[in-house]
Amino acid sequence: MTLLRLWEDYFAQYPSGFKMTSFYRHYNLWNRRGYPSMHMEHKAGDKMFIDYTGEKLQVLIRQVGK
Repeated sequence: MTLLRLWEDYFAQYPSGFKMTSFYRHYNLWNRRGYPSMHMEHKAGDKMFIDYTGEKLQVLIRQVGK
C-alpha cells in the first residue's frame, strides 16, 4: 500500500475532502505521533518466536555416507 493509493482510496470516498498535498501533510503529522512497537515479556527459553514474513526458507536434507 502506497501513500498515493491511500489518498486515491480516501479521495474516492470523500471527493470534497483533502487534496493530495494536504492529505500527505496531515498523514505525515499523524505518522510522526506514533511509535508502533510490540513489547512481549517472557522468561528466557520459555517460548520460541518465529517471524513468518518474507519468503519461505528451503530445507534441504542431505544423506551422508551412503
